[in-house]
Amino acid sequence: MKHQYNSGQISSQSLPRILLKNQVVPPQWALMERLLFDQLNKAAFEFTARYTRADGTLIWRRDWPGMDGSDDPYEGFMNLALLYILGGSDELYDISRKIWDGITWQWTAYGQIHRVQKNIKEQKNT
Repeated sequence: MKHQYNSGQISSQSLPRILLKNQVVPPQWALMERLLFDQLNKAAFEFTARYTRADGTLIWRRDWPGMDGSDDPYEGFMNLALLYILGGSDELYDISRKIWDGITWQWTAYGQIHRVQKNIKEQKNT
């Protein structure tokens, strides 16, 4: 993984070193798991190419008529980052961030985030 969290509290010198003396054939389940990740990576790229634009926004309507469902577009893409962190392609990290930002920008342009904030303030005042 190229994007690793670094808390700054652990140095590489303090981590235990593991020396590999014997190379063995990976178990069948591990090979099958890698094949699954390869297929999931491929499917993720096909999915994002079909439903998003190059800037990360969704191929969607020009206007969003109501308040309901503002979280739905995030839910359709939230597992891209999970796939990345479990061992998927490094490109998934960049794509998931781009789509997150694109959806946030798009739904802000729809007025959803503003309305959500306004409704929260109104509920607190009542």
